[in-house]
Amino acid sequence: MSELDESDLRARFDAGDTRFVATEVLRRYGPGIGGFLRARLRNPDDAQEVFAMFCEDLWKGLPGFAWRCSLRGWAYTLARHAESRFRKLRGRRERRQRALSEAPAEMLAAAEHVRTTTMLHQRTEVKDRMRELRSRLDEADQLALVLRVDKGLPWNEVVHVLSEPGEELDDAAVRREAARLRKRFQLVKEKLRGWAQEEGLL
Repeated sequence: MSELDESDLRARFDAGDTRFVATEVLRRYGPGIGGFLRARLRNPDDAQEVFAMFCEDLWKGLPGFAWRCSLRGWAYTLARHAESRFRKLRGRRERRQRALSEAPAEMLAAAEHVRTTTMLHQRTEVKDRMRELRSRLDEADQLALVLRVDKGLPWNEVVHVLSEPGEELDDAAVRREAARLRKRFQLVKEKLRGWAQEEGLL
């Protein structure tokens, strides 16, 4: 079956078929989100646990999704919020492995496929050294870089992902913040380019 675009997913959503939509979101965006979490957490076990938290949030939150951004952007927002919760809980020994017991079997299968196969990354020396350079950046700059460059999200969706839980942004606020991020991004690129030249990577 050909991959559905989001307009078709919207039709399935409007028809009440959240089971199909949740599974398709995992199949399409799960591998990228898995890589995003690996890059953010730098620990495969932690990344898998946060991915499980993300899956639970996806399944529970999808019926209330309001389409203020794309499903892709919303999925990355859920992943970032799950990561934030994980970091807060990590020192309090309150983590638990999510079972997703209420989710449909096909969604569980898609989640397991991402966790066990596509979250494994090929590494090269240059990629590792570039990753080290990125780690010198401020946390906010690292996150924006991953979302924009590695995951290819449009700036307006990056704004939504970086927003705090429950924060409501109107279109004008999104445009202003996207413009600010674009300007900041140019400075970050110049900084990385300079570091890469010093390291002999360019």
